[in-house]
Amino acid sequence: MAILKRFYVSEKVRKQRIGFLLYKTLEEIIKINNIKNIYLVSGKELECAQAFYKKNGWKETLENPGLFVRKGAVLYQKEIKEDL
Repeated sequence: MAILKRFYVSEKVRKQRIGFLLYKTLEEIIKINNIKNIYLVSGKELECAQAFYKKNGWKETLENPGLFVRKGAVLYQKEIKEDL
């Protein structure tokens, strides 16, 4: 299991695939280290982040591995699968 604590890209460079490429690099590192589940907490007010996570396979979950989830935030989980 892993926890993604922060994942931000400056507003100046959003929509330029930089966040996506950074995220894919992170996912490859997770696969190399044989991590199967990753969690993150995101504020509901961060609509662009919410859309990014959902587009990249993250699901809202209530299955909390012990993370603090502030009121008005969403807990996400993603199961990492090996590419076939």
